[in-house]
Amino acid sequence: MKTLISIIFFYLPSVFFGQSKVDTQAWIKEKIQLNGYSDDVEVFHKYMVDFEQGNLIIVATTKNIYKGRETTIAPQYSIPIKELGEIRFEEKPYNVWLFIKIGSGENMISRKDDLDNSITYVDQVTLLLEKSIVKDNLPNRMMKAFNHLIKLNGGKIIGDTF
Repeated sequence: MKTLISIIFFYLPSVFFGQSKVDTQAWIKEKIQLNGYSDDVEVFHKYMVDFEQGNLIIVATTKNIYKGRETTIAPQYSIPIKELGEIRFEEKPYNVWLFIKIGSGENMISRKDDLDNSITYVDQVTLLLEKSIVKDNLPNRMMKAFNHLIKLNGGKIIGDTF
């Protein structure tokens, strides 16, 4: 009897409520961090992801090597999850671009420059991910995870009219 009660207590919430906020955040974090695009020669994109007080925090490190000269930038984005309205993937010849956009179109995403600590505000962040994510249907799965996370944070999903 105790086993049955334990199964009901731990199993049923996941059936009725889906993945928890923590589980969803961990899954999104893992997928973005593992799949930053690199051509292994000149261009390297690496992402560190975290979640704080209803915000998605992304440190987007981009390293370019051209004619032996290396340039690295690493701005930090703070994205209010509740305000997200569009998560879109666009497949390119060598990678996949992930667009994370504010629903209202307002500049609500803070971008902290790593060189001078200046802060600007934008309405969209674009991440470059490995092309291999397409074979695992990761773009569709990530869109579902983001939509679930937006709802868990009290936001509304803005869908296509058609």
